[in-house]
Amino acid sequence: ANQFNNGEPLYQTEDGGKVALEFSAEMQQSLEGMQNGLNCVKCIMFCNPCFCCLYNASPQFKQAFEVPKNHGMVRGLPVGSVRLSEQEQSQFLSRWSGNWKIQPLQAGKGLEYTDAFINGDTLILSGGFHNARRHKRTAAVANTPQEQKLMLFRAPNGDLYVDNIGSKFIDEVDGQMTFDTAFETRVLYQREWKRMGLAGPGAPVAVSNISEQPPAYAASGTPIDPPPAYEALPTQPKMSHC
Repeated sequence: ANQFNNGEPLYQTEDGGKVALEFSAEMQQSLEGMQNGLNCVKCIMFCNPCFCCLYNASPQFKQAFEVPKNHGMVRGLPVGSVRLSEQEQSQFLSRWSGNWKIQPLQAGKGLEYTDAFINGDTLILSGGFHNARRHKRTAAVANTPQEQKLMLFRAPNGDLYVDNIGSKFIDEVDGQMTFDTAFETRVLYQREWKRMGLAGPGAPVAVSNISEQPPAYAASGTPIDPPPAYEALPTQPKMSHC
């Protein structure tokens, strides 16, 4: 499993500032591929003079085309955060167990996976693509599945964090939940049935009584009154003829 910071809590600075996180060799390789893809985009865009001026004049715009090479700045845990007990953590993880679809809610610089599977305290991310340099050409390459450990912490202000580097739980409602990753990118986790607009497991099913027929309607939309009920007449005895 990929345990950031060797599984040890990575706390924010005293003033609540971000902290540096060293990337693994695998992550560095993936980010290098992303940077190569961005470099190709820059080469094309530099043909536009307006792009050149904006790139050189705006540090924020320039930063959007730069990927960190060996470390990144993450939120970290607020100072004073406490690890949840196994019983408290299991209450969340048992509810989160299973498959999820991932939808980014804003652009980020990390690898964008499309699927997540939670089993106990293990999170497996898979699916999605990233740009990589192959044979002097940039190509879309499938993301390598990543395994992480979920570790739940409670901050002094009551916020819930789901790993040791500052990924924050935002909310959970009706088959979906929102997280703000340690890199400050919001993502939405959805159950497949929620994504498809279907009713979730255990939802009440509408059952109709088949003995009750709906009223008949005329072409004008006015209900047609049922015909009156008639009582059967008694059978008359047959007359005999001489």
